[in-house]
Amino acid sequence: MSYLFTDIEELKQYVGGGANLSLEMASLDPIQLQAAQNHIWPWLGEDLWQALVNDFNSPSAAQAALLPHVQRALGFLTLYEYAQIGGIQLSEAGFFRIENDHQRSAYKYQENQYRRWMLESGYENLEVLLRFLTKQADDYPLWKDNPAYLRQHESLLRYASEFRDAYSQYLSRYTFELLRPLVLDVEAFAVISAIGEPLYLYLLEQRRLDQLSDKEQTVIRLLQRAIANFTVEEGLQRNWVRLEGRAVVQTEHLEPQSYTKASVATMAATATKARHHDAWGNRHLARAESYLKQQVEDFPLYGAFPESQAATTEPEATSTSTTRRKIFRL
Repeated sequence: MSYLFTDIEELKQYVGGGANLSLEMASLDPIQLQAAQNHIWPWLGEDLWQALVNDFNSPSAAQAALLPHVQRALGFLTLYEYAQIGGIQLSEAGFFRIENDHQRSAYKYQENQYRRWMLESGYENLEVLLRFLTKQADDYPLWKDNPAYLRQHESLLRYASEFRDAYSQYLSRYTFELLRPLVLDVEAFAVISAIGEPLYLYLLEQRRLDQLSDKEQTVIRLLQRAIANFTVEEGLQRNWVRLEGRAVVQTEHLEPQSYTKASVATMAATATKARHHDAWGNRHLARAESYLKQQVEDFPLYGAFPESQAATTEPEATSTSTTRRKIFRL
């Protein structure tokens, strides 16, 4: 069954030289569905995906506008999934790969680079898709009625591009995807405790409705910098250094063959950097609180927050303070 690509030439319109014309859609069609289930459905929703597939040959105007965004993300992610098994085949005699005098198998590091490029490109295009859907949400009721819509609006730090602005340009959408659960934890345990749940929920709703004032946008930008630093701090402890079986390990990439090595983690691998992000997260959160206190007439929900009333009796922290406030610990 064909899904959102009719032939390889159509796929190449979105992935360029990443796909060779010798590929057959019969080989890629099952992988299209797998890529959609693994990467697209959590954000698009199964119902909207199925509608795009069913109406692929005669889409509505809204579907026609959406399809290129979905196809671009899906194309890269389909090739990422196919690359896991595309270089080998299985017969009665076991596994084998095909080579001839004119075509040689790629080196391991080339395969790894190809897969990584396809994965990260797919997720960068997934973010473009989400920006489009968020802006045109009223045209896609199947999306608005799906939990995917709520997931898109459940955080103040919604996009990888926002994380890059707040932290570092060297962070991909795929890495952001891995960090999203930590972003939600940070907002629940650091941001809400600092500004109060009523104001937090109000900012989320105003942003969902695209009705933020200039001052509300300023508060969100200040909070995003704190969220990003706290998230990296927590990620250092939960993602890069992780539990594997009965051991605590860290992952290394070995050049030039791009092999991945898991070794026993040491405290020095994370402790210094974690302290750095903890300090800067607290500084940015203190700056956001300071701004809210200065503009409290425009933020009555913050003015009514009991913790903020108590905080007014304490010395006010600034963004340049080196004092670390122990307000966030999971």
